[in-house]
Amino acid sequence: MKVLTFAAVAGLAAGFTPMRAPLRRSSLSMGRETEGAAVDCQMPDTVVRRLDKQDMPHISLADGEGIYEFWMSTTVPGGVTKDSMMKIEKDAAKNANFPGFKKGQIPPWAKPQLKAFCVEDAINNAILDAIESAELTALEGDDRKAEVVEDVKELTNSFKIGTPLSFTATVLCKQTLSAEAAAEGAVVDVEVKEEAPAPSSGTEMPKDVALRVKKLESDNAKLVDFIKAQGFEPPAKVAA
Repeated sequence: MKVLTFAAVAGLAAGFTPMRAPLRRSSLSMGRETEGAAVDCQMPDTVVRRLDKQDMPHISLADGEGIYEFWMSTTVPGGVTKDSMMKIEKDAAKNANFPGFKKGQIPPWAKPQLKAFCVEDAINNAILDAIESAELTALEGDDRKAEVVEDVKELTNSFKIGTPLSFTATVLCKQTLSAEAAAEGAVVDVEVKEEAPAPSSGTEMPKDVALRVKKLESDNAKLVDFIKAQGFEPPAKVAA
């Protein structure tokens, strides 16, 4: 069973520790979808991009390995939270014994907490699955942090169990890169070259001749005679 990302649920503090300050999507997520370099990830509906390299000298690295910030966007299928919520409620009911309620009955005020547990568990598992799919290595201990871009509390309140859950996050991970990719900062620059103009079918006219041709466009016959007198073959549309 995977550990939870969030320490908000009592007794479940041993996982990723996110920075829980509410962050607006426009301030962090928007614009990062094209930053850095794309990372191959086979997980459905998931995009992972490698951003800046991090300087963390206290962490030992293997040859060619580096620590980078990664941005990810993913969608958890609705069936995942539906099945998870059913299991959470079933497990909670086994030990439920609240005054004024039958044994095994979950009070209405406790259900939002179970929903929050379900959403946070789904987010945590999705982050871990994306890390695994992208062949990254999660950090350990206090360095094991993920930052969810959206306000998780607002996301939970508006979310309906059993529907797709989309979110974006940043996380620090290790990745082994080739020497060339590491030297270039792992960002591939695409050089856009301008296409060379197509070669003309004949000798190019001097500028003064071209200006004269433009002035004589109103008189096609004179234009043809003038072009021939200069030693050039008139264009087909003019000669016709």
